[in-house]
Amino acid sequence: AVEAIVLEVTNTPWKERHCYVLDARPGAIGPHALHIDAKGRFSATFPKELHVSPFMTMDHTYRFNATPPGNHLGLSLENWCQGERVFRADLSLRRRPATVESLRALTRAHRAQTRRVWAGIHLQAALLAAKRVPFQRHPGRAA
Repeated sequence: AVEAIVLEVTNTPWKERHCYVLDARPGAIGPHALHIDAKGRFSATFPKELHVSPFMTMDHTYRFNATPPGNHLGLSLENWCQGERVFRADLSLRRRPATVESLRALTRAHRAQTRRVWAGIHLQAALLAAKRVPFQRHPGRAA
């Protein structure tokens, strides 16, 4: 049985990371308690605790949803601010055996993935800056 789900969030500009530990144990309460529906799907709503983007303020709430683990796993994370969804990321995974050869094949197939993600993050930041979206200073850093 799932007892917890850990969401690790990083912020590229500041190289910080934060783990949200969502409690799936029966009777869990608090801001990081997971709710499990009759079909075994997980959901949670919790406050943003890490300054992730220089274009988003800290007054956001995350909404997390996941399917029960099995041959397929679906995850969704949304940012909400003032009653409006401002960002959504989805991940769809398929279970496969972890063998030396399957891991080598994945490494070969996705060799440049980290660089593509890094470049995409910085391209989006440049586009937002060009649109004059206000820059949000890191709340824990000096100006």
